[in-house]
Amino acid sequence: MTNNQQLLERFFSEEVIALERSSLFDIETEGKIPTFDFTKVGGMLLGLAIGDALGNTSESLIPRSRSELYGEINDYLPNKYVEFEKMGTPSDDTRMAFWTLEQLIEDGQFIPEHLADKFSTERIFGIGNAVLSFVSSMQRGAKWFEAGPRTNASGNGALMRIAPILVPHLKTGGTGLWADTALCAMMTHNDRTSTASCLAFIAMLWELLDLVEPPNKTWWVQKFTEICSPLEGQVKLRPRGGRYIDEFEGSLSEFCVEYVAAATLEDSDYKIAMNSWYSGAFCWKLYHRYC
Repeated sequence: MTNNQQLLERFFSEEVIALERSSLFDIETEGKIPTFDFTKVGGMLLGLAIGDALGNTSESLIPRSRSELYGEINDYLPNKYVEFEKMGTPSDDTRMAFWTLEQLIEDGQFIPEHLADKFSTERIFGIGNAVLSFVSSMQRGAKWFEAGPRTNASGNGALMRIAPILVPHLKTGGTGLWADTALCAMMTHNDRTSTASCLAFIAMLWELLDLVEPPNKTWWVQKFTEICSPLEGQVKLRPRGGRYIDEFEGSLSEFCVEYVAAATLEDSDYKIAMNSWYSGAFCWKLYHRYC
C-alpha cells in the first residue's frame, strides 16, 4: 500500500474527505502493455487543451444562447485576449491540468503537498470561487487537505484538471490510481459529487485508452453512474436552471439515470437535451441543498 493509499484510508476513517468508500478502491488496474500506443495519452491531453481553447470564449453562455450566436462551434472565435483575433488561448482549466502534469513528471509520482504549493503560488487566470477559497486558505497557512472548500464545491474545477493523474500509473497499474485521483480532486473541491465524478471520469479514461473504436452510446452514462453512485452517496441536489428545476432532487448519479440515460436511448437532439439540463460551471449545473 502506498503512502497515498494509507493517507486516503485515514481520511475516510476521520471523515476528512467528503466521499463514500466504494469497492472501486480495491480494483487492481492492469498496467498498459508494452505495445500500448502511448501517443494516445498525448492526444488525450492535447484534446483537453484544444477543447478548452475552443470553448473558453463562450463558456458563460447556456447552450441555447451559444447556438443562436455562433451555431456549432468548430473553429476559434474572436478572442478578446488577443485583440479579437480568431485564436485559441487556454483558460485555468488547461493551466491547472498541465501544472498537474508538470508536477507529476518532476516528482515521478503524485505528492499532494507539492501540487498544492504549485496551485497556491502560481497565478491563475480565470480562477473560480472554490479554487480561490483553496488558494486563500493555503496562503493563510492551512494544510492542503484542509484548504479545499466543502460548501458550494460541486463544480467542475477538479474534474477539468484531473486527467493527467493517470500518467504515473500507466505502466505499473495497481490500486494507487484511485487514491491519487481522490486526493488530487479533494484538494480544491472537497465535495462528494465532484470527487465521485473525478473518479468515474478517470476510470472511463483508463478504459477508453485501450479501445480502438468508440464505445456504444449507452456506455457513457452507464459507466459513469455505475462508478459515481456508490461514491457520491446520499446527497440532495437541485438543478440551478433548465426544465427540471422544480422536478428533481437527488444525486448527480440519479439525475443521470433518470434523464441523461433516457435522452441517450431516445436519440434526443443534443441541443434540446442540454437546454433541458441547463449548463454551467457546476457538475450538470446542480447545487447542494443539504447533505
